[in-house]
This record gives sequence, structure tokens and C-alpha cells, in this order.
Amino acid sequence: MILVYPGTESKNIQKIKEILKDYPIGWMGDEHKEQQMAVLVDQAEKGSLENEHVQGMDVPFIYFAKVPVKEVGRIQKEMEEAGLPIHSMAIETENNRSFQLGTLMEEVDREAKYFQKRDELADLIMQADPARMEKDEDYFKCHLMAAGLLKEAELSEKMLDTAIGVLKSLQDAR
Repeated sequence: MILVYPGTESKNIQKIKEILKDYPIGWMGDEHKEQQMAVLVDQAEKGSLENEHVQGMDVPFIYFAKVPVKEVGRIQKEMEEAGLPIHSMAIETENNRSFQLGTLMEEVDREAKYFQKRDELADLIMQADPARMEKDEDYFKCHLMAAGLLKEAELSEKMLDTAIGVLKSLQDAR
């Protein structure tokens, strides 16, 4: 079962249907944002989420319920190749089944932004100037500390923002 919140991608419903043809699809819109995912999956399994003429926010969201992870990867690739990259998605877990659609979408968005910041910090570390690392001890230590931060499993967003800001200011001070 795959639940789709098409957002502004509703114009591409036919493409989405073709890619997901091997799975039953439930269509979600803003009117479903207060419902728990378990309830939405149940409704979709009973065929009561079949109206693909739903309206939603800009960001499409896909919820994979009882879909093997290997298949999720294949679907992501097909969607991307069709010009419909999945920007926001979740795979059903015991925990997220109790989330309301709106809450789950917000949580997935928050996590995506967090990992984008981790990627940005990693990119800044990779852009370090080796010659400057040898000459400028503060520059070297800041990059070393930033690299250490990325090894932490749980790193606050505030700490990420601070580290990014420090490395950017060091880059600007060349």
C-alpha cells in the first residue's frame, strides 16, 4: 500500500499511477492532515482513499506501508527518472503509524533539513584549504573540531548552525 499526498504534483497523477501500478494507492490531501497514518492506511486498504483529485501543500509526500525497502529504492529511482523526484517520504514504522499525517510530514521535513545541514558542514570541511591548514592553527583546529562534530550520532541543530557559521566566516576571511 502506498499513500500519496501529491501536493502541486497533482498534475502528474497519471505518471505517478503508472510508476506505482504494482501497488494499491491511497490519495491524501489537506483534509487528511489530522488523521493518524494507521487510520489512513486502513482506509486506503478498504478503498476509501481512491479520489486522486485532492489538494495539498507544495511538497508532495509518499508513505510506504508494507512495501519492501528494496522496492522503495526502485520506486524512488523510477520517480526521479520520470521527473518526479520524491522530496518527502516515510516508510511505515510502528512508531509513525500513530502520527497524524500533518505531524509526520512536518517531522520528515525537519529531519530532511537537519541532514541537509550535516551535508553542508561536511562540504565545508571538504573545501578546506590544505595550505592554509598548515599555516593557520585556528583554521586547522576549527576544521578538526567540525569534523569531530560530524562523528556525533546526535548533534543539535544549533551546534550545526554554529559550526557552519564558523567555517563560513573562516572561508570569507581568506
